[in-house]
Amino acid sequence: MKDNAEYSGVEEILERSLGDEELEPDEAAELQGFLNREVPYLLGPQDSYVVLGSYDGEYIKNTSAAQNELNKRPGTYAFLVADLPDLKIRESLPAFRIKFHLICEHVDYIIGVYENDVGGEVGELGKISELYLTKTHILARKYKKDEPYSAPTRDDIRVFDLNDRCYWWINETELRKKVEEIP
Repeated sequence: MKDNAEYSGVEEILERSLGDEELEPDEAAELQGFLNREVPYLLGPQDSYVVLGSYDGEYIKNTSAAQNELNKRPGTYAFLVADLPDLKIRESLPAFRIKFHLICEHVDYIIGVYENDVGGEVGELGKISELYLTKTHILARKYKKDEPYSAPTRDDIRVFDLNDRCYWWINETELRKKVEEIP
């Protein structure tokens, strides 16, 4: 089994996420276990994709549709962040942030499905636009009127659009077709 020194970016992720806080020995073992169990699937011979988006109500349908379309490709492993187990560390530590960055650091591609800016996926959009632009493609829903995106969200989407990494869609059928355009 690999130790965490062989996984790229782990120390930087922990430093950025924890600041001066240190992991207890059992938490370090938990993190090592996560790396040993989950990261090899992301580093395998297949292309790995994490699909970000809303898990709320009707929106999970489109997030899952993108995941399903990607998984139809031979040699592809696409998953949602929720598909991987949570880190069991102190509640006072940012467990989701650590998990999120460990995943994003090790996948081949990050795919975002965006329909509004009221959920946690908007915070993820800002992080991926700053840290993982070169491996990210987003699918942004286009509305004919009353666009639900705030100015900061529109700016993050624009970054992807300017870099030919944004695919606009209106309905689920079009979303599925746009997924085919993603490498």
